[in-house]
Amino acid sequence: MVRRLITPNNVAKESKVLKKDAGPFLAEFEKTRPNYLRVSSQDPLVCWTDDGVISFLALSVFSGPVTLQDSSCPLLLRARINLYPPPALTNVLQSRAIQQKLGITKSSPRADVPSLELTVAPGQLPSFSSFVAYWFDSFLQQTEHFIFNSRFPVIHLGMTDTGGNKKIIDPLSQPHTWRQFNYLWTNKAADEWCAWLSSSDKRPGTEAK
Repeated sequence: MVRRLITPNNVAKESKVLKKDAGPFLAEFEKTRPNYLRVSSQDPLVCWTDDGVISFLALSVFSGPVTLQDSSCPLLLRARINLYPPPALTNVLQSRAIQQKLGITKSSPRADVPSLELTVAPGQLPSFSSFVAYWFDSFLQQTEHFIFNSRFPVIHLGMTDTGGNKKIIDPLSQPHTWRQFNYLWTNKAADEWCAWLSSSDKRPGTEAK
């Protein structure tokens, strides 16, 4: 029987891990953006503009005992750029004060690309602030080679034809094609997630018997 863990204390624990890792990540990331604004602190959300086009980065808890209501589920964090915009973003961009700070109008376009999703284990996120900024800028500049020595190597985690998990190791190493891989995981995060999925009755949307 899956033990339900939704209590105020446990919810706070997951949020606390996110907040701890988000702080140093954002402190470094904002140094790389000339026009950068933090617009939320509960689930960290920031936005900036490039040539009048709005981009955003959202940090959130992807999975955990509370988030997926399973005591064995690993706690993982996720960074998203221009992918699955949170509802708070639309509300924030309607603010005249925010528009003035970003130098935008109500009709300013919102970027769909570059888009990135990076899933990491607790403690890994702060090491990826420069990586994420470099990935974003390299994509915009259509850089042929992605050359960045990350402390935690990343992989692409996809699905096989039979519904299993398929890892692509070092997906950013190939010239040109590295831009095709925008759903990235650290090895540790992927291993913990795949182990949980492969265990009995631990798939999202299923109930333990």
